[in-house]
Amino acid sequence: MKLVTSEIRGSYPPKRFLGALLSESSIVDLGAAQAASGKGPDSLPGDMLAFLEAGDAALASARSALEYARANPGAKAPDGRTLVWPRGELRLLPLIGGWFRIGPQYLMLAMLYCTLLPTMAAATPTGVLRLLDRFDLLSWQAAVTPGVRLILAGAAWLASARFEVFLLIWYITDLVGDLALWALAFRELRKRDLLRGLRPGLGRHARHLAGAWRFALMTNLTTSLSAAWGPMANLLVGALLGPIGAGQYRIAATVVEAANKPADMLSKAFYPEVVRMDFATKRPWKLMLRGAVLSGSMGLLIVLIVLVGGKPFIAAAFGKAFAPAGGLLALMVFGMLLTMIGFPLGPMSYAIDRPDGPLRARMVSTLVYLILIFPFTRLWQLTGAGLAFVVSMLIMNVLMLPPLITAYRRRAPPQPTHAA
Repeated sequence: MKLVTSEIRGSYPPKRFLGALLSESSIVDLGAAQAASGKGPDSLPGDMLAFLEAGDAALASARSALEYARANPGAKAPDGRTLVWPRGELRLLPLIGGWFRIGPQYLMLAMLYCTLLPTMAAATPTGVLRLLDRFDLLSWQAAVTPGVRLILAGAAWLASARFEVFLLIWYITDLVGDLALWALAFRELRKRDLLRGLRPGLGRHARHLAGAWRFALMTNLTTSLSAAWGPMANLLVGALLGPIGAGQYRIAATVVEAANKPADMLSKAFYPEVVRMDFATKRPWKLMLRGAVLSGSMGLLIVLIVLVGGKPFIAAAFGKAFAPAGGLLALMVFGMLLTMIGFPLGPMSYAIDRPDGPLRARMVSTLVYLILIFPFTRLWQLTGAGLAFVVSMLIMNVLMLPPLITAYRRRAPPQPTHAA
């Protein structure tokens, strides 16, 4: 069942209702269908968020109303309302937002939230702190921002705050965390008297660095695809399985992201260390393997914890309605394990000047995910979405291996030493 928030074209004041797609060309007014069925009063919320908050009872009523409308498309509600509307007489609010289950009342809020993109997408302060070996500051910022968000969100929950309050908390903590990262980077540059060397410009700086544009372009494309992966996957699942499926998928994905944080921090610390090593020796390659074993061991421990307690944890933390996310989490955690084992592959590719490797792997894995998620969700619903995620993670890691294997085989052999 695909839900939409619709408005009757030309109505004034605007008449909106919570509907469901009956076919590619018609939409059912669920409230009118419920009233017409005689199974109860028109009690279905007309607001998407209110419908989600109503839980399983509202979902069961909506399905019953949809089936009644399917069997009686020409019926009318007791107050004369039409049950089935041609899509041409309705205006989806908004066109894309409705498809992704974003209600019209939240469209402006979503657009305002997008003003965070300039700070969220900026990698300069992170790069500066990594270059100056201030991983302690990166770790501090990465821990404090979600910690403050957790405290504020907990207080809002205890106060039974509205959805807009939670959105504001997310917005402020994201913005303050990103600005704090910039402030820390500038402070470190000023302490080392490096600010005078910063001059805006593109061409004149790149002329002194061979391959700089190619490296920057490929790494930024890879990072952009990686950053867009989570939100786009959640939107696709919402479009295919509805808002409840999207919520369950998002919960599982959030737990996976949190469990993957140690590998993220290792990845940030790995590149500056390995790039200083001589790749004609075995030292960087041994470091890569040791890092993969260490991260993989942590990943295996997380997998065991999730398999044992994942479903009870989600049911206790988010409610029984989201318990199916526990089964999805038990599947997606294997994708996280693959990511944790393969965390050194990206930094190693950059260190040997092969930024095309991670980009190609990310592009192919994203394409595979987009191809698989449609048939997989139709065949196995939420489990199919998790399976598409795991397969795409496996493909991404496998595709990053060939350039590294080639570079290892082509490394210069060690020079023999001779006694004087």
